[in-house]
Amino acid sequence: MEGSDICFEVVRRAVAGFVYSEAVACHYLRQILEALRYCHENDIIHRDVRPACALLATADNSAPVKLGGFGSAVQLPNGRDSVETHGRVGCPHYMAPEVVARRVYGKPCDVWGAGVMLHVLLSGRLPFHGSGKRLQDAIARGRVTLDTPEWKHVSSNAKDLVLKMLAPNPISRPTITEILDHPWIRDRDKLQRIHLGDTVEELKRYNARRKLKAAVQTVAGGVAMDPLCCADTDSSIRRSSDMLECPCHLPEHWSAAFFNVIEIACGYLRTKWDRGVQRCGAFVLRDVALTSRDDLLLCPPGLPVCQCLPGG
Repeated sequence: MEGSDICFEVVRRAVAGFVYSEAVACHYLRQILEALRYCHENDIIHRDVRPACALLATADNSAPVKLGGFGSAVQLPNGRDSVETHGRVGCPHYMAPEVVARRVYGKPCDVWGAGVMLHVLLSGRLPFHGSGKRLQDAIARGRVTLDTPEWKHVSSNAKDLVLKMLAPNPISRPTITEILDHPWIRDRDKLQRIHLGDTVEELKRYNARRKLKAAVQTVAGGVAMDPLCCADTDSSIRRSSDMLECPCHLPEHWSAAFFNVIEIACGYLRTKWDRGVQRCGAFVLRDVALTSRDDLLLCPPGLPVCQCLPGG
């Protein structure tokens, strides 16, 4: 498919001069819901509903949305409406409370993921923040506030649907069919066409954070610290992924600094990756649009640049 994921496409088209309004967000969400309805009618749970799995078929402004990312999908056994699992599946910020708590879950977890996506489409922000235990606790509480400036121009019907889809109790969430019959979805032709400029600006920041995270994850698998730089370690090469998870391996005098990461670093401070970066050195990102390991270098101040492992 020629188009990128839905959040990147929203920004690209808004920058090109197209209006991004509630009606557009509704148009995108309805197509995602139609795909989920087909899945649920066939007892398939997607389990990883998020923007990266919602792709525009082409770069055309009228291109349809396609739902992908079925690598985590599961089909319910005959006569069952839930699955039992001992692990968490999906992207942490889009996991439903029952998935986070490792309880049995079913089709309502897809409703939750679609609800988080709708929250992002309307505000440019995730409803729950943090990482690890902090994020899990926030999701479990399920307290959603719609009082940031981006929500000022969003209709009450849209807010009502977001809150219903993000109900902490899965039994309280509407089904996909019920959502498609919600006034905000059903009466799309009556929705306001006001450009959501604040939302687009937040989506730019959201996309930038995603690019940075992807770059860090990519480089973590292919960069190693030059052993000559580590006077207090043995001669073995430590992979950058180990250093990020266990920053105590590095000398304390390596001060942390971000260079040339523009505004995206501030929002990225909430991730576990940054906690490692603060201890182990500085990340230099030449261009946030590039995400190969060659575009992100771990650069301890005053010491040689790390080397990329061949074929990382």
